Amino acid sequence: MFRFIPATQQGRSAADGGNGYPRRVSALVWWLIPLVACTGALLYVWWSIASKRRQDTYKSIAEYENFRSAFAEEHPPSRKDKN
Repeated sequence: MFRFIPATQQGRSAADGGNGYPRRVSALVWWLIPLVACTGALLYVWWSIASKRRQDTYKSIAEYENFRSAFAEEHPPSRKDKN
């Protein structure tokens, strides 16, 4: 149905690569690849943060109090070895 006609016979310069369409599409692809990658990374980060949220507030508070109490306890001074 369609015949291939070389770019030089279509009246376009060979420096353009034959026609402007492939060049425009390749520029679009090179812009879409990072855009899709960035969007995917943002969705992954959002998903990973959303899945780690605590649903039980009281458990979270108890864990935090346990963490704080570890610093509140008095520890004996470290022994310094004399050589």
